[in-house]
Amino acid sequence: MLIHQLLDEVSSLNSNDIQITLLPYSKSKYIEIYGQREDSESFDSSKNYIVVNNEIIIFKDIYFSIFLECHKALKIRNVDLSDDEKLKYQYGLLLTSPGNHTLLNDHEKLVYQLISKQQQQDVNSDLLDFEFKYVSMLLRSSISRINKSSCLWTFYEKLIVLLHHHFKYHHTDFVLRTILQSAKMHHNNYYCWSFARFFKWFIEEIIQGVTLDEDKYFQSFYNFCTGNVFDNSSWVFLIQLFIPSCDTEVASFYENRYKYMVSNLREWFRMDEFKPVKTDREVDLNKAKKRFSDLIKFIENSYCKSYIPYRCLLLLTQEPKLKNEFVKQLFDLHGGFFQSVIDFERKFKVKIVLCNGYTDFEIANENDNQIKEELKRDVLFIEGLKINGNKKRMLMWYDNFYINSQV
Repeated sequence: MLIHQLLDEVSSLNSNDIQITLLPYSKSKYIEIYGQREDSESFDSSKNYIVVNNEIIIFKDIYFSIFLECHKALKIRNVDLSDDEKLKYQYGLLLTSPGNHTLLNDHEKLVYQLISKQQQQDVNSDLLDFEFKYVSMLLRSSISRINKSSCLWTFYEKLIVLLHHHFKYHHTDFVLRTILQSAKMHHNNYYCWSFARFFKWFIEEIIQGVTLDEDKYFQSFYNFCTGNVFDNSSWVFLIQLFIPSCDTEVASFYENRYKYMVSNLREWFRMDEFKPVKTDREVDLNKAKKRFSDLIKFIENSYCKSYIPYRCLLLLTQEPKLKNEFVKQLFDLHGGFFQSVIDFERKFKVKIVLCNGYTDFEIANENDNQIKEELKRDVLFIEGLKINGNKKRMLMWYDNFYINSQV
């Protein structure tokens, strides 16, 4: 059976860092294209999956066959299946039908039921570890319907909470790598970054004391953001990396979310009472200033056309513990931005206009449509308009913020 073969492949891989990739063509087409190539690795045509290092590659026709196999089994033979068999077929549908909330609810209950039962019988089981491994693999997949599944990310949060509370497992480094891998596979993945914000709070307020190379992971997420300047959700997360979670307005939201998960898990497990310890954490000002300075240099040197990094700078200047230091650094940027906008407007004899979040321009003679149309076709002008439009927006934000702060 296809799903049994897949689960065997997953179990055989020792690492948790598994990625699953869906090929856009069938197995027969793959053999037709690559099977006769002398430079291609040998492919066993009797196998339904290709495993390369920690990547499992699935053919399109096999993927659809897994869905049919598992759907028929759970739909027609459901009453005759054992719990273990149901679980395996559910794994197949989680892969092929990730938006099915009813399926995920049934799967979640069955997993909790089996783990709870094994604990009562004092039987050692690696079911929770496999569940964590399998769901992580799905969230790292090349299939956007899975990677961006809100209910799957929510279930992942519950698995994280259960692993910590009941088994004292953290997998912190691995989870952070999963976030980055998922984000790289599909940009603007809101649910991935929502989970990241929850997990940061979880590390600081619940796990506490976990060994983590904070500088390394800040740099990893910083590199992702600067390489994806239009990914707004990732930049929101980057802002939170500058400050402890207890200093953010959303901290209470994540605390309530956590408590709600714990209350649900108590239906199946004995969960210890645990109140997050809110401490007034000191912020390393030197480190924060250095990171803020690096962000300023990136914006200055990259000719950034997205407004998102600029907005990130402004939001950071509003954090109480960092406000004074960051405003000083931002003031140094003010003169250069102002001159850049003036030079651009003089060079092209236009005025940059900001309206409803969009950047446009006006010319001295509004009736001269020919000049305006020529400028719209000028690639260098349009690029410069976007860049200097962001700078002008930044100046307006800064002036409003500075004036308001003096009142």
